[in-house]
Amino acid sequence: MDLSGNGSDALQALRSMLSPFSSVLVFSGPDPFRYGVWFSRDANNLDIFIDADGDLRTVEARYRFPGVKSISADDLGLVITAGDGHLNLAEASSPVAVDWRDASMASITTVDGALHVPNVLDASQQIHHAVDLVGGHGDDLLIGSPLSHDILRGGTGADQLDGGLGSYDTASYSDRQEPVLAVLRGPLEGVAFVGGRSEDTLKNIESLEGGDGDDALVGDDEPNYLCGGKGDDTLRGRGGNDDLHGGEGKDLLDGGEGGRDTAIYREKNEAVVVSLDNGADAIVYVGGVAEDTLRRIECVEGGDGHDVLVGDTRHNMFWGNGGDDVLMGREGNDLLDGGEGKDVLDGGSGDDTALYTKRGTAAVYVLLNDSGDGLAYVNGVHEDLLRSVENIVTGAGHDHLIGNDRDNQLSGGAGRDVLFGGAGNDVLNGGLDHDTLDGGIGVDRALYSDRTGDVVVTLNGSTHAHVRIGGLVEDSLRNIEQLQAGSGNDQLTGDDRNNWFDGQGGRDVLRGRGGNDTLYGGDGEDILDGGAGHDFLFGGQGADTLTGGSGADMFGYFRLWDMHGDTIMDFNRTQGDRIWLYDRFDASPDRIGWQPFKFSGATATPYSFWYHLVDDEDDLILIGDSDGDVETWEVALSIPGVSSLYQSDFVA
Repeated sequence: MDLSGNGSDALQALRSMLSPFSSVLVFSGPDPFRYGVWFSRDANNLDIFIDADGDLRTVEARYRFPGVKSISADDLGLVITAGDGHLNLAEASSPVAVDWRDASMASITTVDGALHVPNVLDASQQIHHAVDLVGGHGDDLLIGSPLSHDILRGGTGADQLDGGLGSYDTASYSDRQEPVLAVLRGPLEGVAFVGGRSEDTLKNIESLEGGDGDDALVGDDEPNYLCGGKGDDTLRGRGGNDDLHGGEGKDLLDGGEGGRDTAIYREKNEAVVVSLDNGADAIVYVGGVAEDTLRRIECVEGGDGHDVLVGDTRHNMFWGNGGDDVLMGREGNDLLDGGEGKDVLDGGSGDDTALYTKRGTAAVYVLLNDSGDGLAYVNGVHEDLLRSVENIVTGAGHDHLIGNDRDNQLSGGAGRDVLFGGAGNDVLNGGLDHDTLDGGIGVDRALYSDRTGDVVVTLNGSTHAHVRIGGLVEDSLRNIEQLQAGSGNDQLTGDDRNNWFDGQGGRDVLRGRGGNDTLYGGDGEDILDGGAGHDFLFGGQGADTLTGGSGADMFGYFRLWDMHGDTIMDFNRTQGDRIWLYDRFDASPDRIGWQPFKFSGATATPYSFWYHLVDDEDDLILIGDSDGDVETWEVALSIPGVSSLYQSDFVA
């Protein structure tokens, strides 16, 4: 149907035609929509299209307005609208059912349901975006998307709120004035009471938002986010790593058992002061006034004031955010992030870390001195004072981190970083880009465990050695004795020092050369060669080839299955070689309880290890049986050039 018209008379005629459908048809602006009205335009005309049967392949009507550039839902008398990711059904007069099976819904992220009739808003097929679903006064069913961070607002009525498969889905009661009591139960149905009345059922919800009343919000054993809003609220995290945000009022924040639970004050502009007490009640002062009580809380996030956050004997984490903050970890291995401002970060005893990961591309310079104090500069400006801090983690800037005589962990993140460990046994992680890593004095390690490309490097003592990742030169290493690679097919070659290599995933080639080396192949079919010295070789999972070289070498196994398919190329008991088994090595993991290693020489024995000669009787296979049937071999380890084994060849 193709109609033509001009001016206000034509518009009035179209309004009259659409009037019976005002609470059925959706006005969707320039985007086609099932059961919708939309427009397109060129330089001279605006065309209105109408889909009345839900099939976008056919259009039931087209109406042309010459000289008109735009049109709105009000112009057409339509009360249901869709646009900018928002579907507004508030004025619908009949029950509403919405799902995301149709392609026209792909861009919709927010749905306001009908106010006066029941809604079924099912976003379980929305695979592109998290959603914000709002019910009305009826008994609504709201189902979130498979993605994380959906927000479900049931409105009044007995609603069913199901967050779906994603994590951190929120049931929000932020518009409610009466007290809300809600208890989460994961995939099981929990209940929400409003004003003392049972109102909603909650399922697959990980986050709760209270309103203006004195709310009680209770989490489950998963990580939860609980926000009290206004009022004197009680937030209980129970199990999991929970984030508790009391909001306004005098709140009780109880992290519950287990996990690392966080009290959040990021919106506060006045000073937040608290001293944690190993799970016992601790009072939080905001602007000098006692406000909240913290119970079983390990972590605190401050706001824009000059905060003072003091830890206890546990592993605490503090964020200062804005302001000139004082963060004191005391005992435990603490994480301290001062944020912006001139902060004092005091780790206390333990192995403590100062974080600068939120500083973006700003260049961070940190100097730790041997007394344990240190200075931090950001973009050349002196910012923080560090005390009793051993480790530094920075962000994407070109950072310069200098350790002291303690065992430091320095991580540069992205950017072209310079990391110097100083004395002590340090761990250096340059991150992405071209970094310079100098371990200094001590036994130092360079980390590449998060890299998927092939890591290739030959260490050269105090002389710089280039690291290639995925075939490209990336880092320069000096005074590094240990390397940990990632999931690629890595080639790590040592020097005359005592090297330690961990290939992790991939088909790795690890060569120790001189020194007493320790080589871990990890997963994959690896080649390990200790070279000269007394070496420890662990092939890990996969059919590995192990060569000890000269010296008294150990061929080690932590698990039964790590032995299968391996080949020990040069086992020599005369020079002191041995097969080492972990002291809790389970020789029959399918049987109940721990089964110790048993060796029966050349005799096949159930639940035991024995050897079998092949070919010219100078090639030996070590066989292991774990199911009681000696005719089937669960483990076969080849040792060519050896004609016998004895109990003394094993260290178990």
